[in-house]
Amino acid sequence: MGRKEAPVFPAREPLTVLSEWLRAERRRANLTYAQMAAKVKPSAATLSRATSGKMVPAMYVVIYFARACGADENTAAHLWQRANEDWIRSGGYPDLPPAPELITDEAELWLAMRYLKAVSGLSIRAIEHRSRQLAESKGGGYWLPRSTLGNALSGQVSVSKQVLTHFIAACGVREESRAVWQQAWERALGKKRRRSNFYANLPDAYKLD
Repeated sequence: MGRKEAPVFPAREPLTVLSEWLRAERRRANLTYAQMAAKVKPSAATLSRATSGKMVPAMYVVIYFARACGADENTAAHLWQRANEDWIRSGGYPDLPPAPELITDEAELWLAMRYLKAVSGLSIRAIEHRSRQLAESKGGGYWLPRSTLGNALSGQVSVSKQVLTHFIAACGVREESRAVWQQAWERALGKKRRRSNFYANLPDAYKLD
């Protein structure tokens, strides 16, 4: 099973419960993270990081983690929902994500987006307002609705390149730095690596109308 894992980070109770459950299911399945990654889309590093307890992982990572282990996906989704709701209520405790130029998969991109929002100090509503203002300053066109951004930041849907572009602009990322984020999106979701809508594979009880 490889080297011994570090103890779960001493986080708030719902996240600790999720982290411990994921670890227990991996032990029950007697799989390494590399063996799990060979079965599902997230990388071994992403699957391992999901059990650290330092930050709530994306929902799709938790679902794929359960799937790789043959664990109950509804239980996984329920535990994730409790941890995520508590994370939001508490204001979060973001772990440092990879720098944009080092992002290689969807989970890392999602983590970086959540961290950017945290350091910007902006609410989702404020980001929507800024996005609308930027669109109006250029004569109209697409702006980023908070419902769309909320779904992306919760990990319930894959983020489109358009959403990422408007998100980083609204968060105040300088224009000369935006290409690095767009290149990160290409590595994580572009071309042949684009996800075939992981959300469609979630348990029905956790799909939105």
